[in-house]
Order: sequence, then C-alpha cells, then structure tokens
Amino acid sequence: MQDSQFPKMIRVKQQFNHQRVSNISHQITRQIKDLSPNMSIKPGQTVAVACSSRGLTDYPEIVKAIVDNLKKMKLMPFLVPAMGSHGAGTAAGQERVLLHLGLTKEAVGAKIRSSLDVVEIGKTKQGIPVMVDRFAFEADHIVLINRIKKHTDFMGEFESGLMKLMVIGLGKIAGAGIYHQAMMSFGSSNVIAAGARHVLSKCNILFGVATIENGYGDVAD
Repeated sequence: MQDSQFPKMIRVKQQFNHQRVSNISHQITRQIKDLSPNMSIKPGQTVAVACSSRGLTDYPEIVKAIVDNLKKMKLMPFLVPAMGSHGAGTAAGQERVLLHLGLTKEAVGAKIRSSLDVVEIGKTKQGIPVMVDRFAFEADHIVLINRIKKHTDFMGEFESGLMKLMVIGLGKIAGAGIYHQAMMSFGSSNVIAAGARHVLSKCNILFGVATIENGYGDVAD
C-alpha cells in the first residue's frame, strides 16, 4: 500500500489529573476517627474485613491501616475473600489470591478466613435470593474494601465498587451464579442495587473504604 492511500493522522497527547493521596494510612485513620462516634461497637467484637480480588494500588497499606484502626477500637478483625467465583472458585484459591496481592498476616496484621459457605439472608423484591459469606455473616461487623471504577461490561448507576462487593463479592460462587443469571432479566446495575440494599438491611456493615485511582494508577482519593 502506498503512503498516499493511508488516512491523514496526527499525534495526540493526553494528560491526566495527577492528584494523589500522599499519606494513605493517615487519610484512612482520619476518616475512621470521624465516623467512630456513630459506630455501635463493643470491645472484643469480631470484624470481617471483606477484600476484593482486584489489585488495588497500595492494597497492603490500605488493609493494614484499617486493621490497625479496628484493633485500636479493641475489635478483632480478620480478612475474608470477597470475590465471587474468582480464585478458581475454591476456598484455598481465594485465599491464595489475597496472599498474592500482599495481604499476608505479617503485612496487614490479620489472618484470612476463607470459605465458600454462604448464608441466604432473604430475597430481593424481584425474588432473587441474596447470599452472604458465612464467616462475614457470623461476625459482629463487616468492613468493605474495594476500588470504585467503571465496569468493563456494563453501564449503570452502580458498577464496580462497594455495592458490587457486597453482592457478588460476598455472595461467593453460589451467589455470583444466581446474580449473573438474574442480570439477564433485570440488568446488572439493578441486581447489584437490590442485593446491596438487602445486605445493608440484614448485615452489620460497620463502614466501607473505597479507593479512586487516577489515570496513572495512583490512589487519588
């Protein structure tokens, strides 16, 4: 093909916002401190820290900051994989995913409790059964950690973030199968919203920590 047959092209350079959090641990500690007066907690209570399978920037630092703050409140945190069917759909595989992401007991100060067992906590208005990881359900409180971003496969009010983590993540492989089937009829965002609101009403969600990353992959907020 001759050069004259190619369409005319120009070079384009895109610059993204460089905003980033300089001290993630301090930011998390400050925000948890602001929330603490509204928390109904007692010393010795257990907290399931729900961790996604996404490779969040500074993931170990984020989890450690949360665990450290929970311990300061005299609570007993542990990690649970909240990743639906990821990790080969096995308890051991999901634990390995978190370890591979650097969430070891030595790094974050809390051990992992991984199981595929779930508890059905009711149904949404559409009749969709809502499942929750048994370890998380039986804990006194649940803390959520995920990155908020657009989903690669669908658009809606709720895409990837804390709402999706509550539903598909904590739903394990049993819940993920039910929800993905329901999405064919009701739409992904609607299923996530309905399921997450049901989890909020039936489980003790203490708080959630959501990261927003900039165009360079750094934590912006």
